[in-house]
Amino acid sequence: LKAYSRLTGYAPIPPRWTFGFMISRWGYSDAADVSDKWHQFRDRQIPVDAFIYDYDWFNNDWDFNPKTFPPGSLAKMKALGLHFVGIRKPRINGANLDYARKQGWVLSSPLGTDLRFDLPQARYWWWSHHVPLVSAGTDGWWNDEAEQTSDEFFQMVQTEWDGWRVMSNRRAWSLNRAFAPGMQRLGAAAWTGDIESNWATLANQPGTLLNWGLAGMPYCGQDIGGFQSTPSPELYARWIEEGVFVPVMRAHGTYNSPRWPWAFGDDVLAATKKAIELRTRLIPTLYTFAAQTAATGAPLMRPLLLEFPQDPKTFNLEDEWLVGDRLLAAPVLTQGGARDVYLPVGHWY
Repeated sequence: LKAYSRLTGYAPIPPRWTFGFMISRWGYSDAADVSDKWHQFRDRQIPVDAFIYDYDWFNNDWDFNPKTFPPGSLAKMKALGLHFVGIRKPRINGANLDYARKQGWVLSSPLGTDLRFDLPQARYWWWSHHVPLVSAGTDGWWNDEAEQTSDEFFQMVQTEWDGWRVMSNRRAWSLNRAFAPGMQRLGAAAWTGDIESNWATLANQPGTLLNWGLAGMPYCGQDIGGFQSTPSPELYARWIEEGVFVPVMRAHGTYNSPRWPWAFGDDVLAATKKAIELRTRLIPTLYTFAAQTAATGAPLMRPLLLEFPQDPKTFNLEDEWLVGDRLLAAPVLTQGGARDVYLPVGHWY
């Protein structure tokens, strides 16, 4: 892992707020709906550090949608201690697409609407329209659907990283649906895509994330609750508890499928609030381990085999892992609330 990082780049320490609880939403109706969710979290005293917004936040590719984000919205978020992350697609539309096509800046592909981020002029033009968004207080990007070429995500993220560093002293951060070697050095995180909302998928996620960490992407996460449908109350609660010990803790679901902790009943609200509070208490610990990642390439979320290489029983464990080099996570990943935990040789508390 250290050799890989020397070759492709060490992952910098992300912004501190990205170690907290983040929530996504697709399906806001208007500005009142957007604002209501900020205040629901704050009034219920449920920790949340960032709201990540889908299509609802923008018009005309890169303008704030006045229906959901009228002027002053980001300032109101900042006053509540909240961070704004907006989705970005490589596609462009309307007059922007017509202009880019005339310049020869559009990919020749079945869809034919993605910008060619391999061209410096196209990258500069695209980023120039994001400068006002950063100036307004945008804190990061959620990059999606940049999969028409094998290097599209990398080039899109590099455009954001280079532009951000020129104009802002804040750390760049993006969440991406795929990753390539070297993206980790550009402040990039990744998530596991549009997964199903069922117990089998929850049980599968830790193994996937552990493999991603070994493949050079230390900052990874999942759609907590699953994306494709609405989870049961028990499944949602267990997924939140599992997410406490994953590098990027972010809940998200398909259109109008709720992921609010209060949407699944009082018992789930109490359990998830407790779990999210634990995540908030762990932020200094996670931040310390992030400094180790920046220096060594070792991921925050580690299979037990990394720390116990002489113990064959750790080699294929996917349902428990270490956060850093000392905190063992063994969440409940099946319906019913029971599980076994394997403890390697040592003193455990």
